[in-house]
Amino acid sequence: MCKAVEDYGKKKMQEGILESIRKIIKGGELSYESISRTFGISVDEVKKIAATV
Repeated sequence: MCKAVEDYGKKKMQEGILESIRKIIKGGELSYESISRTFGISVDEVKKIAATV
């Protein structure tokens, strides 16, 4: 049960991070490179997320 709760928490955190990235992309104030550095993901990942916005 504890593992299930932990997994659920991780999933929710990841969803929250993705939503934050989407909001930043929509705002258009930061470059993909800046977003990449801030969140520790590749520019290609930022572009993939941007494609879903």
